[in-house]
Amino acid sequence: MAFWITASILLFLIVIVSTFGPMVGLYGEMEYTSKKEEVGQDERSLG
Repeated sequence: MAFWITASILLFLIVIVSTFGPMVGLYGEMEYTSKKEEVGQDERSLG
């Protein structure tokens, strides 16, 4: 019985990660690129 509980929990986690993983990854990439652009603009204004 414990095996089925752990198996269902693992399946649930896999579904959640596959659903929200790409969204979180995209958001992280967007944050990263926006920060890089801000740094570039600061360097340009200083230069």
